[in-house]
Amino acid sequence: MGVTRNKTDIEVPHSQNEIGNPEARVHAPSQGPLKTYFGFSLHMSADDFITKLLQQDGGFEFPETDLVTRLLRPGDVCIDAGSQVGYYSCLLAKCVGTSGRVYAFDANPAACQTTRRNADFNGFSNIEVIHAALGNDYGSTPFYVSTDDQSGLSSLGALPVYKEIISVPWLRLEDFLNERKLQRIRLLKIDVEGAEEITLRGLGVQLAAHRIDFVLLECFDERLRLLDTSTEKVAGLLSSAGYLAWEFGMASPNTWSRTDQMISRGDCNYLFGSPSSSDSVPVISMAGVIAAAQRKQPALKNQQEEFSKPGFSPAQALWSHREKLAAMQTRIQELYKAVDSPGEMSLYQWAQFTATVLEFQPDLIIELGRRAGNSTACFLEAAYQLGGGQCKVVSLCLDSTWRQFTSERLKKVVSKGWFLPGQIVEENILTFDFQAALAGSKRCLVFWDAHGFEVAECVLGALLPLLLPRQHLVLMHDLSDLRYSSPDPNYGTTGLWKGENAEQPALWLGWIFSRVAQSISILDFTTRNNIPLYSADESIHEELSSVPAKASALQALLGADMASMQSHWFWFTLNGAPQSLTFPSFSPQASLERFDRLATFDATLNSTGWQLLQRWRKGMNSLVPVGSKRRKAYNSVMRRLRRKSNS
Repeated sequence: MGVTRNKTDIEVPHSQNEIGNPEARVHAPSQGPLKTYFGFSLHMSADDFITKLLQQDGGFEFPETDLVTRLLRPGDVCIDAGSQVGYYSCLLAKCVGTSGRVYAFDANPAACQTTRRNADFNGFSNIEVIHAALGNDYGSTPFYVSTDDQSGLSSLGALPVYKEIISVPWLRLEDFLNERKLQRIRLLKIDVEGAEEITLRGLGVQLAAHRIDFVLLECFDERLRLLDTSTEKVAGLLSSAGYLAWEFGMASPNTWSRTDQMISRGDCNYLFGSPSSSDSVPVISMAGVIAAAQRKQPALKNQQEEFSKPGFSPAQALWSHREKLAAMQTRIQELYKAVDSPGEMSLYQWAQFTATVLEFQPDLIIELGRRAGNSTACFLEAAYQLGGGQCKVVSLCLDSTWRQFTSERLKKVVSKGWFLPGQIVEENILTFDFQAALAGSKRCLVFWDAHGFEVAECVLGALLPLLLPRQHLVLMHDLSDLRYSSPDPNYGTTGLWKGENAEQPALWLGWIFSRVAQSISILDFTTRNNIPLYSADESIHEELSSVPAKASALQALLGADMASMQSHWFWFTLNGAPQSLTFPSFSPQASLERFDRLATFDATLNSTGWQLLQRWRKGMNSLVPVGSKRRKAYNSVMRRLRRKSNS
């Protein structure tokens, strides 16, 4: 039997298809990552039946899932026979930890590809995926691939309805255990659509030697008949080898109980334990508790409608587009140097925002606030990379730095066509016609980096209602997550934060750290409307930083500056909001008047006359201190002069 290498250099049997190579025809799953109740996420086909179960409940087969989490220990070795999308493979890998090992087998090449992808996505380097049909024979065998909506029903048995027949290599588990020198298997989970008996017979003498502590398998006659076997034969084989059977929910609800009478069941699997291990089977199941908790926590229910693109994750966007970012690295550094304003945005934020655009693929980006234009250049480059005039960038800011300086420097680095997607305007956000800008847009990304309560009222009261019928993301700059950053909590010599753009005082709101007014406004809005405010820092930490293999791979590929495990931005969406929304009232005229008053006040504070007055007061306080006899005499003289002047 020949071998080929997969992406992780694991030797796997090589199969030949009757109509061609099946690996060459496998299509990537179309469903975004669905977060499970058990702390890992899965990519899978949107059409698959299991996808619907995960969307609804965050997991499936709760009695079996709960059972294996309580049977397994760090360092254990497990076998997932019939991995399908990798749900059990990932669950087992999480339970056994980095010191353990999971061997995942499937005869369907598409299932192997999906399992590998999910193992890689979750950072489970302890999963090895092997493409083979488990049985008690050598050579190859026909395999019936089921339709896309029931890919888990593919079988070695002849299906009445199938998509195609492929040829796959046989593999005996006894040979595999001996070859890998595996002395003890903690759990063998088998779900191979009727091939359970031949899988067990492929263990040879190892079954009776009890090298496997527990066997979790399906005994469903409807599937077993496909290969001329039955529940009675499967149970008899295990019983004759000395294994004891456990069933769920038959003697009493939510319990695993010993049984000697196995019947065909399509609703739950049986557990078989070796004589020396059966005393560690937990009798009371937590499946009901898990399901109840799941119903009470809608945030874990994979309500993909809440996301403009199902399962959107800044970390996953960065990971998925790491190769593209690596190819763009020199270009990004050239643009970053040309903008020449590193204090506004870090290179790692540039990489993350670019990855977000490449992942979300908007047709319109609205940038609120620009200054020198780091984010402007970032989004123009991302739009350029999308190509085909797919994405337009509308940038709003009163600052003229882009027109006067930044664009001129960028012209030395980019072509004229690079600027074409951009509508870079010097206009007040409060009076901008967002409805006209959004005309024809179906997927909009908003980058909110303009400060002040007036701007926040405009965004929340005028712009967001227009985004409701469109797929959208709103990214918020200048907000940090205190769970993943460590600013000094002491006030020191500073007072309270009293307004935006403060140099020293800052706001600590829950786990949000910020110096900008919109942080208060967005917390108020999302809390009133029960909308999650997501932290990019949390995403990067949980999905990348906490997975050393991924973090190291990113740093090796992108360098320390672009692959830093920081973010300092948040995001939200109204798509799929669980209730009707309430928006603040916004009057452009009233907001503009308040804005003008504040601008006039700021201009006064910065005027030469005001600065001279402040210097005079400072000198006065130095020469004639408050409370001194000289100050009292001075005040007395000034009062007499004022009375004389008034008379």
